[in-house]
Amino acid sequence: MRERIAGSLTSSSRSSYSVRPRLDARVGESSYSSFRNESTSEANDDGKARPPSVGLNGPLPPLQDNGLERSVSLTEYQRKRDFKRTPEPKGRQPKAVPSRRYVVHRHHATRLHWDVRLEMHGVLASWAVPQGPPLEGGKRRLAVHTEDHPLEYLTFHGVIPDGYGAGTMTIWDEGTYDLLKDSESEYKVAFHGQRLEGEWVLVQTKQNEGRDWLMIKHGPVAKDHILDSKIYPMLAITADEPFDSPDFAFEPKWDGVRTLAFVDGGVVRLQTRNLLDCTAQYPEAHQIAEALTGAYQAIVDGEIVALDEKGVPSFQKLQPRMHQRNESELRRLRKSTPVVYEVFDILWADGRDLTKRPLRERQQLLDEALTPMGNIRRSEQFIGTGTALFTAVQEQGLEGIIAKRLDSPYATTRSAAWVKVKAFRTMECVVGGWTEGLGGRAQGLGALLLGIYKDDKLIPVGHVGSGFDERTLKELLATLKEREVARSPFAAEVRANTTPHWCEPELVCEVRYVEMTRDGTLRAPSYRGLRADVDPKECTGEEHRESTKSALKAAARASAEETGDGVVTSKGTSESAQQRVPSVLTIDGHSIRLTNLEKVIFPEDGYTKADLIRYYTEVSPYLLPVIHDRPLTL
Repeated sequence: MRERIAGSLTSSSRSSYSVRPRLDARVGESSYSSFRNESTSEANDDGKARPPSVGLNGPLPPLQDNGLERSVSLTEYQRKRDFKRTPEPKGRQPKAVPSRRYVVHRHHATRLHWDVRLEMHGVLASWAVPQGPPLEGGKRRLAVHTEDHPLEYLTFHGVIPDGYGAGTMTIWDEGTYDLLKDSESEYKVAFHGQRLEGEWVLVQTKQNEGRDWLMIKHGPVAKDHILDSKIYPMLAITADEPFDSPDFAFEPKWDGVRTLAFVDGGVVRLQTRNLLDCTAQYPEAHQIAEALTGAYQAIVDGEIVALDEKGVPSFQKLQPRMHQRNESELRRLRKSTPVVYEVFDILWADGRDLTKRPLRERQQLLDEALTPMGNIRRSEQFIGTGTALFTAVQEQGLEGIIAKRLDSPYATTRSAAWVKVKAFRTMECVVGGWTEGLGGRAQGLGALLLGIYKDDKLIPVGHVGSGFDERTLKELLATLKEREVARSPFAAEVRANTTPHWCEPELVCEVRYVEMTRDGTLRAPSYRGLRADVDPKECTGEEHRESTKSALKAAARASAEETGDGVVTSKGTSESAQQRVPSVLTIDGHSIRLTNLEKVIFPEDGYTKADLIRYYTEVSPYLLPVIHDRPLTL
């Protein structure tokens, strides 16, 4: 991406958006059964597959005779390997030693997993943990028992060739442990390492012929852990023109779905900006767990993007992925419409809240934590050169740019510290109905009837009948008919060319348009897609565009203030006194809808409408008694 944009910055003749190499859409499946098959497969020296072995040293002995203390042979380990082809240690004859050491390897094989190895009578008893060791009390993870490994594995790291669990193996943790309990099928250990500190229990199950164990973290059950929360992403205000400034980092504005990724070892959860779970829709983005080579637990911010045939991000091409949860259909779509995850920020990593850190520091930490690979990209930044980047993205057909102050903390709300400049106008509208098609669209969908909310009333803003392909027309009509109602949801009369049909105002679509006419109608709108991540009540019309001068002042003030913005969750709690200004305020039972919170009211100082509301909220206990029963001009 950097090469593409950089090339565009120096060559205005470039007419197409050059593509990164097309991705292999395959990513690691979450299925444990698939992992078991790979982790226990073997090969002869001639490369032919052997049946999987059972137990630590061949066939699993009876349950009462398979304790860790009795697992002391390297026969199975050595039988599986040709040491002329793999750099792994061969191992010496086991010797009993009093010390108990352990090592945990991060193994980036076909599927990412962690190998937990405990020193026992001269060898390392080993378990493969697909999702990684649990770190919070009460959490449990599958641990697949594998063959014993030699003690040299305590310090081994490197690249393992095909046929031997191909992939990079690094030491994730190491230290000593105490064996607190040793029974027939349960082992309680206390780890003393750099990452693992505390008590865990390994419990054998009857699944997979006894090879499946559970690794459980002992201790108090964690409540309201940040990885289990929902977080509002930071949003930008809108400026009318691009600008240059050494105080800003400039990025392309990706035309996709804003997505936060919550990563806990090998477990990934994806969330949209509207707090909706989208984990199932984008399995390619689960590869973020593998790409975070420098962090075990993390929360990152980015955008899910689909590319068209020319490699240009296409929001419309992303549409089939946004609402699909059927596994077989997703497998088909992953081949026809693969997505990439453009990562541009990190909010939290391995117990550290990074939201108060300035952007330049978060970017450095993100670079240290993230290794781009496959479907995971690092969204590039360009310091100071906003005007040239805007010209480049216009030539490439991208949506616009985002300018971010380098000294800005991460605020879980819309903030003037981030400024977006769009290459074209778009609006999110509520779908309140549709018209029947004419000519080639007879008996089908003609146009969508659109509206926006003003004072809790749905006001019509016109219709959109272009920008659809045949498949979209059919799918939209079926979706609309499921929501069809007899009465119009609009508060005013709707002008329609053909017979109108009405629907519940539940769907939001995004349209591209030229301008808004004086009578409040969209001019030359074109359909871009449904927005499942947007609440219909948030559709209140055109985004307010600040002058570049006002936007820069607002950004400087937003970064200069020590706001202490913390992570705001769906419960409305925050780590700071400055709370997120909601879109709806409830006062004495009355709901007041707030719009254009990012609008700059005092350009000289950069104060926004949200700042004014927050100020009046804070001083109201002192102000209201003074103005009680006095005439006011508002």
